[in-house]
Amino acid sequence: MTSEQRFDVVVLGAGMAGLACAGTLVNRGLRPLLIAETAEVGWNLRAIDVDGNRGYVQHPMWSVAWGGGWWYRLARELGANVKFKVAPPVDLWIKGAAPSKVSVCTSASAVTDLFAAMSPIPLGEARADIERVVANALAIPYQELIAMDEVPIAKWLHDQGADPILQLLILTFGANICETTTQVAAEHLSAFGVWGMARSLICGEGPVVCPEPDPWEGLMKPLAVAIEAKGGTIWRGRKASHVVVEDSRAVGVELADGTIGYGDAVAVATGTSRVGKVVRNPGAEVIAAIEHARSLAGEDVCTYTVLDKPVCNIDTYTMLSDTDGSAMAFLFPMHKLTPDHVQPGKQFVAAQGFYTPEQFSALGGTDGAVARLNAIQEELFPGYTEATVTQKIQNHKHHWLGPLLFGPRLPSRDPQIAGLWYAGDGSRPVGGLGVEAAASAGMIRGEAIADDLAARPVAAQQ
Repeated sequence: MTSEQRFDVVVLGAGMAGLACAGTLVNRGLRPLLIAETAEVGWNLRAIDVDGNRGYVQHPMWSVAWGGGWWYRLARELGANVKFKVAPPVDLWIKGAAPSKVSVCTSASAVTDLFAAMSPIPLGEARADIERVVANALAIPYQELIAMDEVPIAKWLHDQGADPILQLLILTFGANICETTTQVAAEHLSAFGVWGMARSLICGEGPVVCPEPDPWEGLMKPLAVAIEAKGGTIWRGRKASHVVVEDSRAVGVELADGTIGYGDAVAVATGTSRVGKVVRNPGAEVIAAIEHARSLAGEDVCTYTVLDKPVCNIDTYTMLSDTDGSAMAFLFPMHKLTPDHVQPGKQFVAAQGFYTPEQFSALGGTDGAVARLNAIQEELFPGYTEATVTQKIQNHKHHWLGPLLFGPRLPSRDPQIAGLWYAGDGSRPVGGLGVEAAASAGMIRGEAIADDLAARPVAAQQ
């Protein structure tokens, strides 16, 4: 039996983008319905418990130098009970070399010192040119940098007069901090992606944080509680069938069980690939974005390993790259980052690898990817295998690389269906990186929807 309920706005997708959109709408005095297709909101940010040790690999950035950040501002405006600790700077490790301990770099000279430590050959006379290009990147106001999300990093480097060696060095660096290969960096990363990540992680403009006790329990769930306290409604574990369109206008979302949530506008805040399954007969612009997202899809594999011996010798987030510059893994020593949530006498290490479809197939799927991550950790931390007590595996269906790439994206609002908006991190514009990208997309779209509804004639809203 079909049942119907009416709200001001229906938001489909309850990750950070959907929460941010619904939170912005409720702050504007509207009554949104937020549909979580998973058992709980923020499912991709849930932590893993391994014998009482809490681990996670999604550490939100806090864009403190970019207007104060997005999810931080949302939590404050909602009054959500969110607390966190700022983590140390990310360290870099090239396979076969000693790890590069990274302090916050305030200038082009400091960043160039880091490049010199990473480079397999002395920089020599090229140092001055490297410093010049890096200085130009650091001088870009963050509002302008965000708007460079459609400028290929390769083109930007060419326009800066960077020679081939300098281009390769920066592309290699970009591949590492964006968890990808040098080929993907050269072909798909934007200037915003590379320099946004560099300025955030290396220059302290957007440090990563550890919400208390984890991003799911300490950030996503408190946002949901605050949204409901202010009059928003959340449907959890409710699979969507499609966006309901009448007379070329989106009027709601029908669920798989036949329930329909009606609203004066609909915001789809899912991953881009999911859009093609819930929006019927999408237009050419939307189809192009969906196909582009699918062409760049990959596999995210994470291991969470409890060790009974102190073999892991890293202190903070560590990016490991292969000798060709391609990213191999992100490593997270949870016993250092969140010691209160690791059992006494144990080390707890999370490792994350992201693989292109070709890489994943060549490895033999998840089992092969896990074996590779374990082999990497044994090489870095001799005795790792013997010290392993237990391990759990996690896969994420959504990867945060999308906002760092140039190419077709979803528009803010559908060009063919009135009242239909796109609020995921695969839509434009976005205002941040990682979790911040999703939060910014949701908040920017929430404000636009609220303004649009307020401008509509009263008769049209009835």
